[in-house]
Amino acid sequence: MGAAMSDLINIGILGALGRMGRAITSEVLMTRGAVLVAACDRPDHPGIGGELPGTVVPLSANAEAVFKAADVVIDFTMPGFTAQHAALAADYGKALVVGTTGMSASEDAALDLAASKTALVQAGNYSLGVN
Repeated sequence: MGAAMSDLINIGILGALGRMGRAITSEVLMTRGAVLVAACDRPDHPGIGGELPGTVVPLSANAEAVFKAADVVIDFTMPGFTAQHAALAADYGKALVVGTTGMSASEDAALDLAASKTALVQAGNYSLGVN
């Protein structure tokens, strides 16, 4: 029996072509009730403009489009980008899951500000044994 339409969660992935992005894509595709609706990676990647491998999801370099399409956005990008993505999450009122590490104090502050406006989860290690 499938999930009811209201039970579906639209997921977007930032950093979709990285090691973690590919792992998350695989998990989302296997998760009942989760629908991968948008994916983004860096503008210079040769796959931009095509589809995320193994899916029919368009791969863009437009993070804002991911926030417009998704209910929850998962970010495994680089620190400077993650701070910008946190601001987009707050602006669009979308939940954000962050796995980016190595952020500066000002970048952490950007996440704190976004967390005061929308749901935000950040962890430096998403290994099953840690969490």
